[in-house]
Amino acid sequence: MRERSATTKDVAKAAGVSVATVSRVLNNSGYVGPELTERVWDAVRRLDYRPNTLARGLKTNKTSTVGIVISNIMNPFFTAVVRGIEDRANEEGLTVILCNTDENPDKQEEYLSVLIEKQVDGLLISPVPAHDRHLPVGLANHLTRIPIVFVDRRSRDLDGSVVLVDNIQGAYCAVEHLIALGHERIGIVTGPLNLTTGSDRLEGYRLALADHGIGYDERLSRIADFKLEQAEAKTMELLSQSVAPTALFVANNLMTIGALRAIRKKGLSIPNDIALVTFDDPEWAEFIHPALTAVAQPTYELGLCAMGLLAKEIENPSVEKQEVVLGCELVVRESCGVNR
Repeated sequence: MRERSATTKDVAKAAGVSVATVSRVLNNSGYVGPELTERVWDAVRRLDYRPNTLARGLKTNKTSTVGIVISNIMNPFFTAVVRGIEDRANEEGLTVILCNTDENPDKQEEYLSVLIEKQVDGLLISPVPAHDRHLPVGLANHLTRIPIVFVDRRSRDLDGSVVLVDNIQGAYCAVEHLIALGHERIGIVTGPLNLTTGSDRLEGYRLALADHGIGYDERLSRIADFKLEQAEAKTMELLSQSVAPTALFVANNLMTIGALRAIRKKGLSIPNDIALVTFDDPEWAEFIHPALTAVAQPTYELGLCAMGLLAKEIENPSVEKQEVVLGCELVVRESCGVNR
């Protein structure tokens, strides 16, 4: 027969205090002197008391859980973002439920429905590419009733606070660096244009070219899906042209692996035959040869900030929605070489 779990009454009896005092200590909801507080926590430890979150949720209308819906857990960018989210959630006394959509709208809808059923207190979402598909009306209506913060990407279907990095500025700095080294035929492999991360990085690329008197050439631009395989194919297309680029800007770290494969298959040398700069600065970027010049994003801080905003909205649902844009930094290494 399973042993009965300890209750607040058991804790109160063991500590020699009232149930109300135990409740105030556990919920930090009122003043209790240090001696009584220590007695309560000592009883909690001795009895291995664990709060009944379901019962507490029925009383407070909160479950102390939040859902994270990200697009690709294999991407080191999102791994770092989730670390930031979890660390801040722990500080706020919240538990996270992590869902990975693999950029699949069906999985996104399924996970959002499950999280609503679990009555999470709020959601952090990195939406899948929109294409021509909208969220079902019923699901969208449910989602309007809980706090949502969008991470790294905006949503066209839902309102909520947003935490982004300055993709335009980051891409601009990367391309301007290549221009300063003497490159004019600069290729780009970016993500889907129905995602701000894809379209903004293309815009930064085009702005840098325009500001330095270089015309935009569609033959040097390719759109991929932020994944390795398609980026490899698109890079092969760029490198196989009669007038190939002398430099390449790749708009995320997974696509950069695909670009590196294509460059190797073509028998080209970095940076002697082609310069390369990537958006994202994964740990491996400085350990390969040559080390990659990269646009570093404040990924961990992105997660901290997003979870901080969500915690405020859970505490006060009427708080004003915010858009926070964090800056990027160009980390110059060896993959772009020196002046031509």
